[in-house]
Amino acid sequence: MINRSLRNRYSRQTRLPGIGEEGQAKLLSSNVVIIGCGALGCTIATLLVRAGVGKIKIVDRD
Repeated sequence: MINRSLRNRYSRQTRLPGIGEEGQAKLLSSNVVIIGCGALGCTIATLLVRAGVGKIKIVDRD
């Protein structure tokens, strides 16, 4: 399901109870929308990218 490169990148995360490779595969195929990209929105976007969320859309009117 997860190729070797992604397996290496997320190896520590997949060892956590309740995540594993199946959970990581779900993260990689997930879609997230963030409304507002101020200080909190930017931090959340960064954390989601690092966690391996597949697609992130950011909407900010400023």
